[in-house]
Amino acid sequence: MQEKEYIVQQAENLSYSTDYRNAKEEMKNLRQRLKSLPRLSKEEDDRLWSRFNQASDRLFDSAQKDYENRKRMQSDAKFNKEALIREAESLSYSNDYRNAKDQMKKLMDQWKSMPRASREDENDLWNRFKAASDRIYNNDRIAREQRQREFSEAKSKKENIISQIEGLVYSCETREAADAVKRLSDEFYNVGSAGNYNEELKRRLKDAKDRFYSARKQASDVRHKEHLQRLQETIFRKKEQLRNLESAIYRKEDQLRELLSRPEPGYNNPHRYEIAARRNERESQLNSALSDMKIRRQELINTIYELESKANRG
Repeated sequence: MQEKEYIVQQAENLSYSTDYRNAKEEMKNLRQRLKSLPRLSKEEDDRLWSRFNQASDRLFDSAQKDYENRKRMQSDAKFNKEALIREAESLSYSNDYRNAKDQMKKLMDQWKSMPRASREDENDLWNRFKAASDRIYNNDRIAREQRQREFSEAKSKKENIISQIEGLVYSCETREAADAVKRLSDEFYNVGSAGNYNEELKRRLKDAKDRFYSARKQASDVRHKEHLQRLQETIFRKKEQLRNLESAIYRKEDQLRELLSRPEPGYNNPHRYEIAARRNERESQLNSALSDMKIRRQELINTIYELESKANRG
C-alpha cells in the first residue's frame, strides 16, 4: 500500500512538470512499476489507479497542448514573416532606392522583434528576407554607380536585361518567368557590342540565369520538403492517437477482466438473476466497445502504414 501510494504521489508531482519529454518517459516507467506491484483491495486499487490515471492524463494533455501551442506560434511566426518577405520583395523591385531602404529598415526592425519560426523554416525565411534586403541595397549601389558615369546605349540595354532576369528570381516557379528568361537572354545577344564591358556583362548574365534556375530548383525542393514535413506531422498525430487508443483498450480490457473475476452470486441470493443480468449486460457493453476500439486501432495502423509508405517513397 505504501509503495503504491508513493508511486501515485510521484506521478502527481510529475504531472506538473514542463520537461515533457523526460516526464512522459518517467510517467510510463511509473505505470509499469505500479502494474508490477501486488493488488490491494479493489477499492484501494481503483482509488490509486484513478489518481494515477488523472495525473498521467494531466501530463500528456499538457504536453500535447504545449506541442500544439509551439507549433501554432511557429506557424504564426512563419505567416507573419512571409508577409514581411512579400513586402521586402516588393520593395526590391522599386526604383525609388532611398524610400526602399527606409522602408526596409522598418521591416528589419519588425523582423527582429518577431518570434522565431520552426528551425526548418527560420533559415529559409531569413535567407529570403536577407536576399530581398541585399537586393534593395545592391540596386541602390548600382544606381549610384550608374549616376557617376555615362554608360553607352548597348551597355545600358544589357544591364537592364540582366536586372530583369535578376528580378525574376523571386517568381522563378512560374512558367511565364522561365519564358521571360529565355526571351531576355535572346535579346541580350541581339544587342550591339558594349566594348570592354562585353565579357563582364556576359558573366553577369550567366550568373543571373544560374541564380534563376538554381532558385527554380530550390523552390521545387522546398515544396517537396514541406510536403514530406506535413506527412511526418500527420504520422506523428496518428501515432499519438494510436497510443491513446491502446491505453483506452487496455483500460477497457482491465475493466472486463475485473468484471469476469467477480464471483457468481449464490443460489440463495434472492437477486441472483438480476445481478447476473446486469453483469451480462455490462460484459456485452464492454465487449462491444472493445470491438469498436480494435477496429479503429486497425484502421489507424493501416493509415499510418500508408502514410509512412508515402513518406519513404519521398
